[in-house]
Amino acid sequence: MPKVLFPSIGNLQVLPPVINLINCLSFKFANVTVISYDLNKESYQKEIEVIPISQTKYPKNLFLRIKAKLRAYGFMYYYLYKNAKNFDYIWLGTWDYKFIDHVARVFGFKGKIIYHFHELEFEKLQYCKKADFCVIPEENRLWITYFLGKLPKKPLLLPNIPFLPFVEFDKIPDELNSIKKEGRKIILYQGLINFEKRCLNELLEAMTLLPDAIALVIMPMPSTDNSILGLLRDRISTLNISSKVLIIEPQLPPHHLNYIKYADVGIGLYRPSTLNQIYAAPNRLFEFTKFSVPIILPDFPAFKSLSSIFKYGIITVNPESSKEIANAILEIFNSNNLDHGKVQAKLFFDQNGNYENQVEKLWEKIISQ
Repeated sequence: MPKVLFPSIGNLQVLPPVINLINCLSFKFANVTVISYDLNKESYQKEIEVIPISQTKYPKNLFLRIKAKLRAYGFMYYYLYKNAKNFDYIWLGTWDYKFIDHVARVFGFKGKIIYHFHELEFEKLQYCKKADFCVIPEENRLWITYFLGKLPKKPLLLPNIPFLPFVEFDKIPDELNSIKKEGRKIILYQGLINFEKRCLNELLEAMTLLPDAIALVIMPMPSTDNSILGLLRDRISTLNISSKVLIIEPQLPPHHLNYIKYADVGIGLYRPSTLNQIYAAPNRLFEFTKFSVPIILPDFPAFKSLSSIFKYGIITVNPESSKEIANAILEIFNSNNLDHGKVQAKLFFDQNGNYENQVEKLWEKIISQ
């Protein structure tokens, strides 16, 4: 099978779509090696070769970060000096190493470089041009990147769908179980804690308008800064909704999905401040519907179109209106609507969520060129 190298500096735990892809490729399509500064081996299948640059976590102190980055560059480029000829593809889930395209070829790499362009970050369009293939998770983003980046060929599409061949979800987490035992419904937010980008303040204000029978559970992404969590707790306290909101410990992907499975409804709101926000490609759209859990998303074009097809399975709201958010939550938690929403969420995933099939089509396009 072809050999694929996934190099990074930061831990790929912050990029679940890359971990999904690594596991899927190694499951059927390629032999995979992952190199990163610090690794969580439990996130990867046992067949994957994982090589940590260091056994310590990537530091936060500026001086130590510079030192760690220099160490990573030295480690990575020495590894390429020894092994570049052995790989058919270098897949950059994040373009952490400048000049890696040139350095790899100087050291004998004859294969193709693939760049996974997750966010619509225009300052990184240069990397899309440097790569032999550019992979993007959302179709509108794909076309925007193609035209604005003036790319020689159209990027390839790979939606952010979970891949779970080796993870078992057979026990409800204690934090969620205690809420369910009280007869309360759970709306789950998981991911980036950012008041400006993710409309968290509007969501918290919406909770002031909702009955105690509905609990908001917030699961931050791994490595969330404690100062940000402090601001979140302060805001919850100020709004006097501590009895309605629970912040739980982050979970490494793909194990965070065990919490999603037992939620009643998911929510993920983006502020319409950039094209990247408006044409979002949220993992959670597929992560929640994978388990037949309805999800509330912003009323942006792609989501509105889906909500008209999968009524109550995908719900859209004005993300900057606390009242509208609260009304949508109340409406979905009507028992008939919730039951219908679960059916529609499952239908959406059944029609759109076959990740292995998506990867197979993508992989065939890559290896055929």
